[in-house]
Amino acid sequence: MVKKLIPLYVLCIVSFTIKAQSAQDFFEKAMQGNKTAQYNLGVCYDEGWGVEVRKDSATYWYEKAAMQEHPIAMYNLGIHYFNGDGVEKDYTKAAYWYEKAAQKDIADAMLNLGNCYKDSIGVARDYKKAIYWLNKAYEKGNYKAAVSLGYCYFSGLGVKENTKKAAKLYYEAAEKGFAEAQYNLGTCYENGIGVARDIIKAVYWYIKASEQGYKEASKRLLEFE
Repeated sequence: MVKKLIPLYVLCIVSFTIKAQSAQDFFEKAMQGNKTAQYNLGVCYDEGWGVEVRKDSATYWYEKAAMQEHPIAMYNLGIHYFNGDGVEKDYTKAAYWYEKAAQKDIADAMLNLGNCYKDSIGVARDYKKAIYWLNKAYEKGNYKAAVSLGYCYFSGLGVKENTKKAAKLYYEAAEKGFAEAQYNLGTCYENGIGVARDIIKAVYWYIKASEQGYKEASKRLLEFE
């Protein structure tokens, strides 16, 4: 599950313990058609800020805001459809809203959309489109996208196979703490793929991934005991 984006001003309201009043204020403005209030009210229902958690109500208000082109509401609505939060799971609608948000420059939406095209989730598999959106997310500093991009370069999906670039992308994501990238980088070092073979570095990255509960890394470490 991808974490939803919460605006700073909502966090500030919560920190001053006026959640109930803020939710009421958002409701009144949301009913008047204010898209920002509709989005914020969706967040309140999603997180239980000032109201009981109601995923169906969160979805309702996200959709109201999304229909008015609120970028993060579009993204959050995509997540709700993807996970079946307060609405019937629908990968096609999830991909649709991810794309709408991606076109509004939301990096996490670009990442999710790229993975949808890569894995044929809600859309026909299209590696070229996957690479396009994953690159867009990566260029905006989304290092989780580097993991998926690395896999594409490693396997030659939508791009010419380039294990050196794959290892570089894995390294960047591994440095940011992504366990899958740490494991993949360990594999690269163990087998000398895209980098010089280095068992010490391989074990180092396997340990890093294992410490985060990445099971494949833990299994791999058993081979070095």
